[in-house]
This record gives sequence, structure tokens and C-alpha cells, in this order.
Amino acid sequence: MNSFKPSKYQQAINDFIEKGAGCAIIEAVAGSGKTTTIVNALKLIPTTQKVAFLAFNKSIAVELKARVPSHVDAMTLNSMGHRAWSKYAGRFCKIDGNKTRGILQSMFEYADEDTKRCAHDYRSEIGRLVGLAKANGIAPTGCGRRGLMSDTPDVWRDMIESHDMDIVDADIAPVVSIAREALLRSAQIKDVIDFDDQLYMTVLYDVPMFRFDWLFVDEAQDLSPIQHALLRKALRHGGRLVAVGDPHQAIYGFRGADSDSMNRLQQAFDCQRLPLSMSYRCPQNVVHYAQRLVSEIEASTTAEDGAVMCWPLYTAKDFNVKDLVICRNTKPLIGMAYSLIRHRVPVRVLGREIGNGLVSLINKIDRRKKGRKIHGENGLIDRLDSWLAKEVTRAVAKGDEAKAEASEDKYNTIMEFVNDSGVERTDDLIAEIERLFSDEAGDKLTLSTIHKAKGLEADRVFLLEPELLPSRRARKDWQRQQEANLEYVAVTRAKHTLVLIRQNDMVAPQVAAAVREVA
Repeated sequence: MNSFKPSKYQQAINDFIEKGAGCAIIEAVAGSGKTTTIVNALKLIPTTQKVAFLAFNKSIAVELKARVPSHVDAMTLNSMGHRAWSKYAGRFCKIDGNKTRGILQSMFEYADEDTKRCAHDYRSEIGRLVGLAKANGIAPTGCGRRGLMSDTPDVWRDMIESHDMDIVDADIAPVVSIAREALLRSAQIKDVIDFDDQLYMTVLYDVPMFRFDWLFVDEAQDLSPIQHALLRKALRHGGRLVAVGDPHQAIYGFRGADSDSMNRLQQAFDCQRLPLSMSYRCPQNVVHYAQRLVSEIEASTTAEDGAVMCWPLYTAKDFNVKDLVICRNTKPLIGMAYSLIRHRVPVRVLGREIGNGLVSLINKIDRRKKGRKIHGENGLIDRLDSWLAKEVTRAVAKGDEAKAEASEDKYNTIMEFVNDSGVERTDDLIAEIERLFSDEAGDKLTLSTIHKAKGLEADRVFLLEPELLPSRRARKDWQRQQEANLEYVAVTRAKHTLVLIRQNDMVAPQVAAAVREVA
């Protein structure tokens, strides 16, 4: 017997599914029980209908398969694209996650010296650029296909600048040339595909797809252009799309993500909007705090009070491994991590790719001369100072304040490692960065940027250096909105208590005891 008692918002969604017509966007606030809502709504669709629920990632899709009705196909957008491409390309098609890397390796083997230098300095950026081109649906000149975006130098340059890539101006043209050639070669190889190709190749070659009567898609605020195109291919004429997301959790505009995804879906599919405004994750006081940012969020009538507080003084022993510490920028997290480690608190900093980005920057500045000195004349710090000055000047001149702030945060984070680790050579610095950044679970206190914490939750959430929100460089309307979204994502991770802290307020246990005794 189903004991689910829908809220007024959930009942409106059920009525739309059962009695309505057309497509809809469900605007789901943080912790609103969107998965439970959709799973129950799916039970209202007749079993004669072909239905797909498109999850954000594979693990969620696997979990959903056990919850959705048997006539609903739970999968990811990539899985959907892969099915279509495999049928088109035949049984000999295989998946190779290193497809682009292999293509680049073959290109560099017989390349001229300038190309080899670019490959040496920007290998990871070139591979990432090819992936971004696929996500945006760029058809490379020479492939004979039509793309979603034009293959022009300006388009490639825009991707580099908006996605925070550390490529100096003089190297952009050769880097783009290499990436365009790699994209062309990749598009011409049909019997081997990578993760990006599951979507890209299916759209590029206009592969026939099984068309569904209903498509439900999660995390709609973060869809890329190529994912939008796949949805259009997979929905039959007259079919119904239900896109679930939260525009207030669109937080990736700083690196060029489409923060207007849900509005574009509304226009493309003529969607009506349905609210899902009650949060079942956050307690009353956290919801009240979040309402400063998103007025429509509501607390459940059964929610406990919870707490929002500021700790003016705390010790390393005040944390437990189930807590979550989050911050707007990376640098304060590294300082916090070292402070905790010195007090024998095991920690992990989420974001292996963040660490890889720092290492890549050090290698480029250091020209991969392993073991170069950090301090002194012409050492790494001197080179970092010069790099930062150029990056900030160039970004500010272009009005790209987000790029300037990202460069400053990278610089400050590396300097935090230098100052706290005490290492003297760049190879030791790189080893220290790689050691601390980890996405592996375990009995460790988790530290994370807000961007990496999206999708996480904890009973106690600590917002480190809250004054960093909003960024002082957020001057444009869309940038200020992104900052409000970031704070909203941060505070709504808390299931019971939200605590505002500052790194410099951590003291030794004996100091805290003395102060508390006086108080």
C-alpha cells in the first residue's frame, strides 16, 4: 500500500501528468524530494506509454531502476545516445575513454617543434577543449556535417576564455589549431567512441533514435547544447517532456555553462512551469536563512527547528568526520586543511580536477623542469607573481572579472601550499597538492568548494569565510545572480545545523578551555 501523501505542489504535478497536456518544467527547490515526487508521478502514466527517466549520472540511474515502474526506462542521456550510436555503427563499435588522448599522441609524434611545445605545455587543456567542442556541438570544418555551433576562431577563443583555461594569448591560435584537427579526426573515427561521443556523434550524424512518449530529465538547469539536441531527437512528435531542475542552483556560469538552460527548454518545448517549493532536507531555521536568497523555498510542516549559528571560537576537536566544510574559494580550504592536519584531524579536500589544474599551472610556469626552486630569484614564486599580474590585467581589460578572481584563487591556493607545507622544490610541491586533493571516501572530515559540494548534504555544514560571498568581482547582473545561487547551494546542504566560521578563529583546545572558563 502506498502511504505517500503528496503536498499541494506534488498534487499539482500529479494532476498535470494524469489530466494535463503538453510539456512542463518543474522548478524544484533544494531538498524538495524531487526524485520521490517524480517516481510517484511516473506510476500515473499508463503502461502502454514509452517512458524514459534521464538521470544525472549512472549511479543515480542504477538506483532509480529499482524504484520506477517496470515500463519506465531509467538511464542517463549518455546511455540513450550510446544505444542509438551502437545500433548505427554496428557491433564492432567500442568505447575508449582515451580516444582523444590517443589521437593527440599520434598527431604529436611527427609534429613540428612549435606543435610539440604546445602539446607539452597544454596537453590537458587541448583534450578538455576538444570535449567542450563536442558538448557545444561544433562540427569541425571538413567533416561534411552541420553542427550546433560554428567552427570559427572566435567560438574556440570564447570557450577558452569562458572556461577558465590558462593559455597565454600567443599560444591560443596554435592550441586551437591542434584541437580543431583532433576534433576532426575524432569525428571521422566511427568505430571507437568516448564518453563525449555518446552524445556528440549521435547528434552530429543525425542518427535515428528510439522516440519516447514521455521524457523526464533531471538537473535540467545544467544541460549542455548537445544534450538539448538529444532530447529533441528522442521525444516523439506530440510527446511530453518533464524537465526537473532548480535555476537557483545553476552555479557554473563562471566556466561558461549555460545558466539559461531551463528557459531555453521552455521555449523549445513550449513548457508550462510547476513549482516544487517545499524542502524536506532543511530545518525551519535554515530555510528561513535561505529565504533571503530564494523567497519561494518553504520548510516542511514537520521540519524540526534546526539552527543557524556563528562560531566566534572553535577547535579542531569540535568537528567530526560526518561534518561538511565548504567555502566559496579553494585557498581558505587548504589553510583549514593544514590547520586540522596539524591537530591530527584526518581530512580530504574534494576536487581531484582542482588539484590537477594547480599542478598543470605549476608545470606550465615551471616549464616542467622538475625540481626547480620555489623561492629566490626566478623561482616559482617570481614566475607566479608575473603570471598573476598578466592574467588579472588581461581579464579586467576584457571585463572578465570571474576570470580575474579564478586566477587570484589559484595563485593564493598555491601560495597556501607553499607556506603551509614548507617544501622548497616544485616536485615536492606537486606531490603535496596531489596528496591532499582526493575524492576518496573514508573516515575523514570532508572539505569542499561550494561548486564541488553541489549534490551533497550533511547534518552539520560549516560555511568557511562567509564574507567571500558575494565575490567582490561580481559586477554584472548574471555574475551577482551566480553568487546568490552559490550561497543558496551552500546553506541548503545542511540537514540540521548551519555554522558560519572563519579560519583564523580556530584555536588550540587549551586556549578555548581558558576562554570558555572565563566566559
